[in-house]
Amino acid sequence: MVFEKVTRAVFDELLANDGSARFRRELARYDLGSDPPARDDCAVLRGPLAASDFVDVPAFNTLVMGDLTVDGLVDLGNAGAFDEGGMFVVLGNVACTVFSTGFAKGTFIDGNLEADSLILNAFDDSALVVMGNLRTYFFYGRDIWAEVGGKAEMHYGDGYCLPIGYTSAGAEAIEPLHDRATSLRRLNLDNTDYIEPHRFLDLISSGRPVFK
Repeated sequence: MVFEKVTRAVFDELLANDGSARFRRELARYDLGSDPPARDDCAVLRGPLAASDFVDVPAFNTLVMGDLTVDGLVDLGNAGAFDEGGMFVVLGNVACTVFSTGFAKGTFIDGNLEADSLILNAFDDSALVVMGNLRTYFFYGRDIWAEVGGKAEMHYGDGYCLPIGYTSAGAEAIEPLHDRATSLRRLNLDNTDYIEPHRFLDLISSGRPVFK
């Protein structure tokens, strides 16, 4: 199946009429507009997608109307004309090895997010909202949390998740199983005081292991 370029009006209509009621309610909490022409660059896949890699999103705003199953990396960083922002929406479950959001990207999953190796969520001004469960080996979301409607299971990580509808971030934060210091020692990086998320992507693109 291939992505179809659509107008922003069609894109917005699909978001308003498809997906669960909870998804539509959570989506309405966010200001997802942007200046033209970026806001009008939209693509839709009307069904599920299975691939070996999903490296580049096809549009500033992208909608997958079904499950997304990827053997390797899902990278939501905008390629081409737009540097940051936009939306990525999956009306189904996401299963992959590595899941990476992007700067100022609003990512909404109306199902579960399972990334066997890594979730990269430490991009400024971004949002990751998962209606179902979130599961990964390593969650990197320093300063940028993810919101989940179900359970969040993270073996290692630097960052935390919050339940959708939280009222007290400090009391309701969902932490990785292992603490930050133990988690950072798992990484194949020399300096872990502060890690730009693209350092992980550089390791992956070069074929080097992320973990020791």
